[in-house]
Amino acid sequence: MKTLVAHALLGAAVLAALPRSADETMEPPPIYALEVGGKRVALEPDLPLDLDTPDARTRVVLRTEPHRVFPFAGLRFHYPRGMGFEADMDTPGVALWSLDGNDAVVMVQRYGGREVPGEVREEVVTSIQAQFGRRSATSAPSKTSLGGRELEGTEIRIAIAGTRLIQEVYAIPSGRDTIILIVQDSLEDDGSHSAEYGTTKKMLAESFRFPGE
Repeated sequence: MKTLVAHALLGAAVLAALPRSADETMEPPPIYALEVGGKRVALEPDLPLDLDTPDARTRVVLRTEPHRVFPFAGLRFHYPRGMGFEADMDTPGVALWSLDGNDAVVMVQRYGGREVPGEVREEVVTSIQAQFGRRSATSAPSKTSLGGRELEGTEIRIAIAGTRLIQEVYAIPSGRDTIILIVQDSLEDDGSHSAEYGTTKKMLAESFRFPGE
């Protein structure tokens, strides 16, 4: 599924330049779990792991976990491993990541030198509504739980060309920068959320780590 929302605020005032890292454009690797004697241990590729193996013939099973780890913009969270990964560092002061599933999409946008998260969120919401038209994109307050914290944000419901989308927009402070987190879902015919959205939100809620944590 292609992300149906243009990255917001790219035409805004010039922002402070951010450090560029080639690593920030690389897709996070799969996460593996090593199963030893009935115990499951998470592994990351190329990192050594010391195991206490009382029996030299202990059976070892390497399994791929159902998630990858997003480690950029000062954030850390799990997302479904089947989601596609895109990164855009072409605009000075702005870093954009998109995790694209069949129904759900997670977007992370880092804006350098923007220290008032609420203002940035409002600008992003206004940009989205301008793209689709206010009649097709209505907004309302929303809340979500991430990593044990309650965040207030804005929910946008979009109806266009027979497709119904929902986008949840949240702003997170990070030093002198603001991070925008957008979770998008293609709603079912009856207006309910997709199964992929449910899986994605559960991973986010349980694994999310904020800047500095």
